[in-house]
Amino acid sequence: MLRLRANLGLAALVITHDLGLAWNVADRVAVMYRGELVEVGGVEQVLLDPQHDYTKQLLAALPDVATTR
Repeated sequence: MLRLRANLGLAALVITHDLGLAWNVADRVAVMYRGELVEVGGVEQVLLDPQHDYTKQLLAALPDVATTR
């Protein structure tokens, strides 16, 4: 998918609960909570400095990489 995007200039809408996938493939992220967009922005902006409580909860649910090795 990343190769197609780079080579052909394609855009894609990816719907996922996997924030790791979003980090790797997205330029922008939109977080929905109960059918409403609650946070939208660049992937680094949203995932490194979340503003909405739901985004913070999603990130807190990720396994800690340091403890899974």
